Amino acid sequence: ETVTGTLELWITNPVDSVEHVGLKVSGKEHVYYHEEVTRTRNKPDGGTETYHERVPRWATNEFFKVRIPLAPINGGLMPGQYAFPFSFQLPPGLPGSFDFADYGWGRETVGVHVDRAFCRYRITGYVHRSGWFKSDLKHKQTLVIQEAPPPPAAQFSEKTGGVNICCCINKGTCHFKMTTDNNHYMPGTQAVVLAECENNSEVEVKSIHVELVQKIRFRAGGTHQRENIVSRGMTSQGLQPGESHGGNAPLHIPIPVPPTMAPQCHGRIITNSYGIRIRANIAWAPDVTLTIPIAIWRPPPNPASYQIQAPPGWNPQRNQVVSFQLPMPGQPIVQGYEYGDMAGAAAQWDGRQVVPQGPPAVA
Repeated sequence: ETVTGTLELWITNPVDSVEHVGLKVSGKEHVYYHEEVTRTRNKPDGGTETYHERVPRWATNEFFKVRIPLAPINGGLMPGQYAFPFSFQLPPGLPGSFDFADYGWGRETVGVHVDRAFCRYRITGYVHRSGWFKSDLKHKQTLVIQEAPPPPAAQFSEKTGGVNICCCINKGTCHFKMTTDNNHYMPGTQAVVLAECENNSEVEVKSIHVELVQKIRFRAGGTHQRENIVSRGMTSQGLQPGESHGGNAPLHIPIPVPPTMAPQCHGRIITNSYGIRIRANIAWAPDVTLTIPIAIWRPPPNPASYQIQAPPGWNPQRNQVVSFQLPMPGQPIVQGYEYGDMAGAAAQWDGRQVVPQGPPAVA
């Protein structure tokens, strides 16, 4: 996809020592969290004891960061109005924009405290000035990128799960069939699920739940942390042994998609994905589940909603359009470890070079 825009300047006082007017385009994903680990240490009496320690983990994957001069100046900018149009092409397969920070994340995944996780893209227009004590003039703008949804299509899946009381005593099976009316949804809409359930076991299915599930995965320091968040769910009556819901009367279950749902993101160190799950709650036995993956996305905004009206008297000197193409993502993933882990050594992770570094500043 091609991004077009214009860097506009309104100079009211002369600006000296200007080398050029340019554009910086950057994109990266970053995670920073603390994980509670259990260690063993020696005691003065010769014995050992276990203790807990919070270990920082972080990782950064930079997709691209380029500076493109839009116009050479090599002197000064006199008072006036200037416009520098540009266009560039995004590389294919970029993960969607995502931002996550929840200091209570450890309630679901014990021992994990997430400080920051984001997948972010930015465009910065700047006026580069040379010399000591000459600061650049700059302005940043967030660029929102969304992953394209798959072609619309209904989805079907089925599964037969074993019912094992106390993990080892087999009491039969439960069979699920589930159909969704689409494979992607927008926040604020509704998913419709048709579900068939057969209880072919000797025990009662206490209740049947159909849920919209969000899965967030962070990767850093060689560890994978995952959390399942049930965002919306509905409960149906259970089944006695030999009973079923289905045939000519399947369960018809609408599931609202909350308007605050973040769109999907499939990066290398951050994954935000969704699924619709049917779950049979069985006493003294693990739940039998079936999940169909879905995509959550937002439609592009109406161009009229973000166009800025020109101020009175705006008549800039317009330069030629500068077009460029962003490079394909290929930078190494930089990961952080606790002090002493893999110090001074390089490792392989997901096929890219991993460079251990000291902890970055977290602003």
